[in-house]
Order: sequence, then structure tokens, then C-alpha cells
Amino acid sequence: MLKFAKKEYPDAYFARMNLRKLGFRKAVFGGIYASYSFLHIPKKDAKPALIEFRNVMKPGGAIMLVLKEGRGEKPIGINAKPDVGIGHALWMLPEMNNLLRACGFKILFSERWMPVKKKPWWLVKLI
Repeated sequence: MLKFAKKEYPDAYFARMNLRKLGFRKAVFGGIYASYSFLHIPKKDAKPALIEFRNVMKPGGAIMLVLKEGRGEKPIGINAKPDVGIGHALWMLPEMNNLLRACGFKILFSERWMPVKKKPWWLVKLI
């Protein structure tokens, strides 16, 4: 993905980082959009990752998370590097909402979303 992004936008800054320990100073972002990335964080690491998100956000910033519904964790058949995660962490909405509140977030909106049947993943190019 980084190779593609750098080719498409050579003047932009891209970096591969661990969501549990981002390499940014505190209060630098007005928002975080984590679509189909946070689900690769093992549940045991979800709270530290969310706290890291909160740390790099400016006061009043917002987060948009897209998560996969379910219970537990599900391996995916790839040989991922250890810091990428174990597969898919599945979340029920009340479970995630409770974790977000425990990390100091105020929930503005949460909803169960059903993408196109049998095509649950999206690649979107935003301009």
C-alpha cells in the first residue's frame, strides 16, 4: 500500500507505523480515520491503541472507526509481521462502545453497517 501511495502522491508523507505506538507528538491531529485497520489490532492491545489515538488527537478531535462485527478474534491466512496483528479482532457494538468510553471518548454516533452482500471490503481512493 505504501508503495502505491508514494507512487500516486510523491510529494505526500507516508509512514508505516504501529497503531499501538504512533511516532507523532501529542495533540497533532484534528481527526483519525481508521477504516479496516483497527480490526487488525488484537483485543488485548485495543485499549493501548485507543489511548495512543487519543494522545495524538487535538482536544475536540474526532475518530471514525470501521470494525468487523462478531465475537473474539479470527486469524486470517497470511504471514503478517508480528506488529501488524493476528488477523481480525471482532467486536460487538456495545463492547466497543464500552471500551471507547473507558478510554475517555465521547461517542457521537455508532451504527451497525452492512456493506454489499459478499463484498465486505472496500478500497476507496479519495481526492
